[in-house]
Amino acid sequence: MIINFTHYLQNLQFNFQRGSERSHYPTLKALIDDSMTGINAVIEEKGNQAGIPDFTVRKNGQLVGYIEAKDINKNLESEEKTEQLERYRESSVGQNLILTNYLEFRWYVDGKLKQKAAIAYLEKDIIIAYEKTEEVVQLLQLFLGYRAKDINNYYDLAGQMAVHTKSVKYSIEEALKLEDKTGELTQLKVLFQDLLLPDLDNHTFADMYAQTIAYGLFTARVGHAQNPGQELFSRKTASRFISNKIPFLQGLFNTVIETDIVSNIHWTIEELVELFIKVDMGSVLERFVQETRRQDPVVHFYETFLAAYESSLRKSRGVYYTPEPVVSFIVQAVNDILDKDFDLQFGLGNRRVTILDPATGTGTFLYEVIKQVYRNFEKYGVNKWSKFLKDTQLLDRIYGFELLMTPYTIAHLKLSLLLENLGYKFDTDERLNIYLTNALEEGIHKSGVLLGQYIAEEANQAAKIKNETPIYVVLGNPPYSGHSENKNSWIEALVKDYYQIDGVPLNERNSKWLQDDYVKFIRFGQWRIDKTNSGILAFVTNHGYLDNPTFRGMRQSLMQSFSKIYILDLHGNSKKKEVSPAGSPDQNVFDIQQGVSIGIFVKEPNQNNPIKIYHASLWGNREQKYKLLNELDIKSVKWEELTPSSPFYLFVPQNTNLLEEYNKGWKITDIMSVNVLGFQTHRDNFAIDFERDTILERISEMRDKKISDQEYSEKYNLKNSHSWQLNEVRQSLSSDKKWKNKITECLYRPFDWRFCYFSSVAMDRPRRELINHVLSKDNLCFNIVRQTKMDSWQHAVVSNIPTPALFVEIKDGSNVFPLYLYPDDDAMIKEEKRPNLSKEFLTAIKEKLGYTPTPEKIFYYAYAIFHSPTYRQRYAEFLKIDFPRLPLTKNDQLFNNLATQGEQLVNLHLLKSDEFNQLTTTYEGEGDNQVSQVIHNDQLQRVYINPKKYFANISKQIWEFKIGGYQVLEKWLKDRKKSDRALSDDDIIHYQKIVVALQQTLKIMTEIDQLIPSFPIQ
Repeated sequence: MIINFTHYLQNLQFNFQRGSERSHYPTLKALIDDSMTGINAVIEEKGNQAGIPDFTVRKNGQLVGYIEAKDINKNLESEEKTEQLERYRESSVGQNLILTNYLEFRWYVDGKLKQKAAIAYLEKDIIIAYEKTEEVVQLLQLFLGYRAKDINNYYDLAGQMAVHTKSVKYSIEEALKLEDKTGELTQLKVLFQDLLLPDLDNHTFADMYAQTIAYGLFTARVGHAQNPGQELFSRKTASRFISNKIPFLQGLFNTVIETDIVSNIHWTIEELVELFIKVDMGSVLERFVQETRRQDPVVHFYETFLAAYESSLRKSRGVYYTPEPVVSFIVQAVNDILDKDFDLQFGLGNRRVTILDPATGTGTFLYEVIKQVYRNFEKYGVNKWSKFLKDTQLLDRIYGFELLMTPYTIAHLKLSLLLENLGYKFDTDERLNIYLTNALEEGIHKSGVLLGQYIAEEANQAAKIKNETPIYVVLGNPPYSGHSENKNSWIEALVKDYYQIDGVPLNERNSKWLQDDYVKFIRFGQWRIDKTNSGILAFVTNHGYLDNPTFRGMRQSLMQSFSKIYILDLHGNSKKKEVSPAGSPDQNVFDIQQGVSIGIFVKEPNQNNPIKIYHASLWGNREQKYKLLNELDIKSVKWEELTPSSPFYLFVPQNTNLLEEYNKGWKITDIMSVNVLGFQTHRDNFAIDFERDTILERISEMRDKKISDQEYSEKYNLKNSHSWQLNEVRQSLSSDKKWKNKITECLYRPFDWRFCYFSSVAMDRPRRELINHVLSKDNLCFNIVRQTKMDSWQHAVVSNIPTPALFVEIKDGSNVFPLYLYPDDDAMIKEEKRPNLSKEFLTAIKEKLGYTPTPEKIFYYAYAIFHSPTYRQRYAEFLKIDFPRLPLTKNDQLFNNLATQGEQLVNLHLLKSDEFNQLTTTYEGEGDNQVSQVIHNDQLQRVYINPKKYFANISKQIWEFKIGGYQVLEKWLKDRKKSDRALSDDDIIHYQKIVVALQQTLKIMTEIDQLIPSFPIQ
């Protein structure tokens, strides 16, 4: 390759003063083009091909790679970090890409920077050439000589499909930006909003659509490989190899892929087609079957593809494949209950039984239903299955709803193949009753958009089933998503039934978990079975609803709808660090952190007997749970019958012997009615730091108008959200003359004081109650969680300055209960602070003691009680599910003695005690104070912060001491290790004081129990 850089640079200089980057396009094209070797660089018109780089380079018609050109004066280091380049690099574009500003060239292979070189630099608008150009020549030669590696296995194919699918996704997003409201893709997105997801944004729509295009083409290519004919595989012919049993996919190909109606995304589709043409699909599929032992690659390859494409996508949609043992247990259980309890011969095979999976996914549950029906009749020696299944009207009784296009497609293929393997013969116009629709949407929506008729027809048919068809069984694995995508008024109105308890409102301050998608699907299934007036709802879901106080109205509502409830808790909650009762590890049956359970809700016709509720648990590793699920059935499970009662109606076993005694105590929320969840920044790394000066510097820079929003956000890794916009908070900060006053100390974790910027400038939720009553105020506060899954309760901690929501435990937010309430600073009439103690409580304690103690004495008394080991152990079950209750005593001496102990604990935990005059540990060893490892040596009683430095005389008991969910001494050091921090002299003394505090806390806790004669406290 001979390149004339002199002429190239002369042309660049000539055009430099005349225009933008596009004025240099012909010059760069002339540099790359080579008629002798067939190299041709095509200048792309961005309006015609959305999301494509500036140049597409081909050799003899075959794609070589892409070039993205920026202005000569652009810094490629900065350009490399832009969203556009990140997208290019993670898509198929990044497989062979050059980024250039015409003077410097950066070559990327598979998204990674492979080589960079420059031929000149710019100085005062003059292009100055470097003497040597060999590196640039080599870079261009390597770029032009690039050859994609051959694909010989299914996982390489999945990887290539993934990057090409991302190109399709990004081109759709760019096309949407270019279109007006009459554009084809825009109309399609609006239609999807109307029929599937009201809050669907461009990114999610592009993602859904790109996946379906890619997997649809894969399906077509497999069909072509399995039925090779004279016709070549291409974008125009692909639909001929798609099953006619999937109307949606046929419609997609006929209107979007084969035609030119959305032509500006076709460059990415053509890339995909080229990929599939080059692949020896026969050998790839053969290897897939051999290695995975799965016979149908079209059905099972999706898991491999999705893992390569974007594993986080499953999390955002709550989409997880249900393990076969879980599916088979649920389907078998439903079948047995229908047969035995409902007296319906053949269970799921009975012609009266209609079945709906409202979140079908890839059809796993319906697949097992069909197999179960087959097993029910197999013993009768049925030979003509096609006729038999038609006689039982099986296809007319099985329904599925799915809102993600690719799983919907796979469900059709999976069930069609199963039925064909069983000998079923589809009639000409017969199809499966699996519809692309949102189960949680109501009503029929019709659309006049020609491009989307096939989508509208799906929704119309599904709506008919929702509203008119009696459903006898609802089953499946609905998505789990705390930030629900389903916010339509119909399902939210149904879920409002869960906001009542014993006929009165829940009055939950934070009820967002009732809006989780799985809760909405349970409510939908309950509504469907109630409408039929008998039947079974069987789901595997998040197990949070079993005992969380927020779900008590939901539990009561389910008890009112159903006659029997079976709860098989599969546990596996790594968020709560669940372990089996024997202490061995407990694993999830899914690849998720959230624990799950199987819920089977039975509504027997004309059943007036009291509801029966049964509970059982499966503990252990994943394989143990799978084995048990395969062995057990609904009758062989060792169920424990529950008797849930008001106010919580728990769906977990509970020792109620002490409940009446415990309930005589005063709930902390009834004592201190003003309380609030601790503050939330949603950007702790920015809003909080160990040093005040660091916070000052960050906020000073935020006020500096010379620093752009982009520079600032990149420096501190800040992301805009719906509740926090960088440009808006910077504007508000610029007019705040007292901005420095908002830098304050906070208690970030127990014994861990830090600095923060206490304002919505840095925080999403600084909390008005904390600003009014705690910030820069003389106060004492309880920090208490409402619920915990931990084995023991140690979740009441004092503070006197603001604390975050995750102060007591990393997963469960803690509420702050201030002892005093302060008047509004802006009030005209200045009032004194007043105790945050209810009149009813003060009356009750006065009746007990004969007088009203000071607020501080009451606080100290409560703090002592909450640190009583016997109290914590005796009422452990109740303390884990709701805010604690405080027992009162009529013994004045006991009250004062406990208050004295509580005061000592408060002073210890705020590091204000005289006990700190005598430190019990020493800091020893050679070298620096960098925290690089955190290890406790039991034998030597040392805590090492690095290989040479350590704190001496720290016993195992003190090392393992926990406050809330934190192992205090370990957590404090690990946070400093994570921050790459060396201990200062003050840090060393501080840590030694924490050791004293924990030692004295253990001592005082023992003394508290010695003071209390017995429980219940008299």
